[in-house]
Amino acid sequence: MEIVSSFHERFMQALEESGLKPTELAQKAGITRADVSKYMHGKYKPGNIKLLKLSQALNVDVLWLMGFDVPKHESDEHKRMRDEINNKLAHLSDENLSKVKRFIEEFLD
Repeated sequence: MEIVSSFHERFMQALEESGLKPTELAQKAGITRADVSKYMHGKYKPGNIKLLKLSQALNVDVLWLMGFDVPKHESDEHKRMRDEINNKLAHLSDENLSKVKRFIEEFLD
């Protein structure tokens, strides 16, 4: 998998196509308006958690948003798998959930 575009380019494209105002995106993604502004101006890139929240709010694949050469919208199989993982995560203890989070963060870095 290869990066073919910057986060900033993809973010701006997805935001424009969504029809959301920055304030609406911030609210929908559960992040601050200041963060959205930083991403819009290309000053910062979001961390993994905010990146996932943004991709869900913008209805685009998280890897696409990161700039990778993948389809913009996740497949039905990908959605099914994500939902299945989320259901399993809901049953983990706080300690095990922290372990999974660290693993994912290390995997994505």
